[in-house]
Amino acid sequence: MIIAFLLCFYGYCQNSTLEGKKVLLVYGGWQEGHRPKKSEIISQWLIQEKTEAVVSNSTEIYVGSIVTNSVALVIQSITTSEIKE
Repeated sequence: MIIAFLLCFYGYCQNSTLEGKKVLLVYGGWQEGHRPKKSEIISQWLIQEKTEAVVSNSTEIYVGSIVTNSVALVIQSITTSEIKE
């Protein structure tokens, strides 16, 4: 589902290149060390697209607005987690 969204987004946006853009990939979830397989595929794709990828295995990356305000795209692949205040 995430990959289908990315392909639609990538194919139909006006500027169809992600090269040089900052992209945040957040993965993880229900237990320590959990890394959904799709996050591996997506991170490889981000490297191929020559993005400035920021990868995090924790929702704590959302605390504050420094990172989230500086990215062009956020991709989240998290199962059963929570964001703390």
